[in-house]
Order: sequence, then structure tokens, then C-alpha cells
Amino acid sequence: GDHRPAAMCQGSLATLQALEGKTKGAVSAALEFSAAAARVGNEDLRAASAQLVADGLTMLEGHGQRCARFMLQALQTAAGAGSDAMHDALWMLQRLAQRSDSCKVWILAAGGAEVVHAALVARPGDDKFAQSSAWLAYTLDGLRGLADLLCRSRAGTSPGH
Repeated sequence: GDHRPAAMCQGSLATLQALEGKTKGAVSAALEFSAAAARVGNEDLRAASAQLVADGLTMLEGHGQRCARFMLQALQTAAGAGSDAMHDALWMLQRLAQRSDSCKVWILAAGGAEVVHAALVARPGDDKFAQSSAWLAYTLDGLRGLADLLCRSRAGTSPGH
């Protein structure tokens, strides 16, 4: 379990809520800059602005990929410890995958199917986790993802075996 003082947990929640607002504002500003840059008549300004937009996109994609890897690592760590944090990590991955096709690609590229299967194997008898794992597999790769998870589980295999 989590042994941090409640004040520390509340502080991190308040920080996350503040960061969510700042993140939305920053992304909104970047989108507006991109839209405005596309309408600029001066070719030099438009080209320089396009480069800034491309650089920003590269940074955002890299951050998104790091977030996907982080969540998969959190799922692995929680699975290894038998922690209830597995449910939270799986929920976060599901939310990301449902809301962003890019996140689906990043999760799969980071070995998401294998990590979800390994976590499922580590938590036998947890029907809620099994159902959530199946939904995530389906969300990530449709029927192919679900079939892959079921075939892996039926065969009793785990990643690397």
C-alpha cells in the first residue's frame, strides 16, 4: 500500500490538476500558432513558423511515447508486486488508447500487448483485471489484439517464452 501522508497525496493531486490546465493552454496555443502560420502571406515567416510547428510536434510525440512507456513500466512493476496499482495503470492505458490513435501506436510499439499479457498472467483469478485487459487488447488492435491476448493466454505462454 501507499504510506505517504495524505497531505503529500493531496499536494500531488493539486499539482496534477494545475498541470492539466497549463497543458491544455499550451497545446491550444500551439494549435493556434500552427493555424495562424498557415495563413501568413510572407513565405519566409511561414517557412520558419512551419519549422517551429514541426519541432514542437516532434517534442510532443516524444513525450507521448515516454508516457506510454512509463505506463507500461508501471503496469509491469505493479504486476510484479501484486499491487492494486495494476488496475489504475491499466485504466490509464485504456483511457489513452481510447482517446488517441497515436497513443495506440505508441503503446503497441512499446510492447503493450506483451506487457498486458504478462500482467494478466501475474494476476490469475482477478476477473475484473482480465476483463479490463481484454478491453485494452481490443482497443489497441481490434479483434486481432483480442485474439492475440486470448491465444497467448490459452497457450499459457508469457513474453520471451
